[in-house]
Amino acid sequence: MGENVSDNHRVFRPVTSYAAILLIVGSGLALAGCQRSLKRNEDYITQYDRYDALRGERPPQYVVDEYGTRRPNLRGRLLRNR
Repeated sequence: MGENVSDNHRVFRPVTSYAAILLIVGSGLALAGCQRSLKRNEDYITQYDRYDALRGERPPQYVVDEYGTRRPNLRGRLLRNR
């Protein structure tokens, strides 16, 4: 009877250690995700973006809608006349 108790205890010890390891790794990944982006907003994404910027044809990255909310200019950046 004593062997069954110790066998069950051995089964739960690795499970709790795996859970602790996952918690440590998960918190480390969460802290790494809270850093600033390496790309600045002024950087060019492609050579075409640089070409348009040099010629003054680059659309703005953000627009202000009718409610005064600043939103990304997806339509203007994706549907350009080429």
